[in-house]
Amino acid sequence: MSWSFKIGRFFGIDVFVHATFLLLLAWVVGAAYFQTHSWAVAFDQLVFVILAFTIIVLHEYGHALTARRFGVPTRDITLLPIGGVARLERIPENPSQELLIAVAGPAVNVVLAVLCFVWMMLDGTLAAWMQHAMAPKANADLMEALVASSLSLRLFTFNVFIVLFNLIPAFPMDGGRVLRALAVGTAAAALVLFAAVPASAHSQLVGSTPAEGETLAELPAEFSVTMNERLLDDAGLSAFALRVRDAGGLYYGDGCLQVADDTMSTAAAIGPAGDYVLEWQVVSADGHPVGGEIPFSWTGAATAEGATAPASCGAEVPPTDSGTSSGHHEAEPAQIPLGDVVWIVAAVLVVAIAVTVALIATRRRR
Repeated sequence: MSWSFKIGRFFGIDVFVHATFLLLLAWVVGAAYFQTHSWAVAFDQLVFVILAFTIIVLHEYGHALTARRFGVPTRDITLLPIGGVARLERIPENPSQELLIAVAGPAVNVVLAVLCFVWMMLDGTLAAWMQHAMAPKANADLMEALVASSLSLRLFTFNVFIVLFNLIPAFPMDGGRVLRALAVGTAAAALVLFAAVPASAHSQLVGSTPAEGETLAELPAEFSVTMNERLLDDAGLSAFALRVRDAGGLYYGDGCLQVADDTMSTAAAIGPAGDYVLEWQVVSADGHPVGGEIPFSWTGAATAEGATAPASCGAEVPPTDSGTSSGHHEAEPAQIPLGDVVWIVAAVLVVAIAVTVALIATRRRR
């Protein structure tokens, strides 16, 4: 395939990468930096894209090596921005052989999904998922952040995505083989859904008001959580959350947050005496979202009315009896410096020019 470069030869099969794939990598880094203004986040997304396309290469080798078992050679495997393609010399005439070749690729992803599931058990992702899923009222924001923050979960989901795509009822007919190629080719679209913020969270909760299990008789001015490192609030507070929920699933507070170095706080508001949970989610300085719940009890009178959904900052909320002013407000999104924009655009252009020069030089040598 023209405009492709050989990056290696494994099991006697050449692996090529198309020149436009380099532009995809540059786009991933640029888009990640624009969204989070963090090079750590951009690098982690780049690592995830490379791992995802490595999974696609292994998928294609499943087809290629099974085809070799039946005497069908594979010309090469090429990585494109839309996925990977294994070029078989021919399609076997024996339907059973064709069936085995067709399912060999998804079988590789099943094995990888099992390994990722074991990884989820070892790094605590599975336990965190079960904790949020089995909560009295599952928090969609925290669940989404968990999916985005766990590399093991994202790779597990990516492998399951490829397997499900290859289970379209048209398989393993000849038309099913076409759908197989399309499924692997469009797997890159899944990166938009799963390539978010980095793999594992490093921030740890070191303090909170109220403390876990504490019984409050007097309402503090603010509810807060303190982490062991600075919080990343440069790109706004859309990924942050700090709210109180009672045993009946009602939320209290105005939704306005204030982040100062390693601490996030919100004006305190609460309902009648009973058991409560302080839900929190922050983004650490390296871009990792971290969240959890802090149970506590309240013995005083209600200072606010509960709502069935968490409040948004700036929306009208019921007045509190405590007279506490919720002067906190959500930070404005940080402006991305023009110099960074120019740098990213220049990097993309340099990659494009380098690829073009290399191709011209290659063709002249031929």
